Amino acid sequence: MSSRSLADCSIEAAACAAEFENQMRGAGIEFVRSCTFRSNDEQAALYALGRTRPGMIRTHAMPGLSPHNHTHAGIPASDAIDYYPLISGKLANDETDQEIALWLQIGIMGENCGLTWGGCWPGKKTDRPHFEIHRKDEKCNTSTT
Repeated sequence: MSSRSLADCSIEAAACAAEFENQMRGAGIEFVRSCTFRSNDEQAALYALGRTRPGMIRTHAMPGLSPHNHTHAGIPASDAIDYYPLISGKLANDETDQEIALWLQIGIMGENCGLTWGGCWPGKKTDRPHFEIHRKDEKCNTSTT
C-alpha cells in the first residue's frame, strides 16, 4: 500500500509539504494527503490501469520514473505528494466552479511553497492532486488553469 507519511519523503519535499499543509490549514482548507511514496510494483499496477487492466488512465509515469518512486540508499524518499481538498467533508472533484476555484487556490499555495502543481500540466496529463518539488526555477502558470 502506498505511503501517506511525510517521513517517506525527501527532506526537501517534506519541508515544502509541511509548509503547504500549514498554509492550507491557515486558510481553513480541509484536505487529505493521499500518497507520498509508492513502490515500483504499486506504480506498475497504477500504470496498467487503462492500458492492460480495466479502468481510467491514472498516471503517465512508468515504474521508477515517478517522483513518488524515488529512494535514497534504498529508503523511501518521495519527491511527490498527492492531496485532495475537501468540501463539506467530501473529496473535491472538478465539476463545479467552487471545486475548480478550490483546486486553483491550493495549486497556487503549493507553488508558493516550492512545489510544482500537476493541475497545470497540459491536456490529458493534468493531475490536480499531484504536487512535487520543483525541478526547475519555473512555476506553472496557474492564471490560465
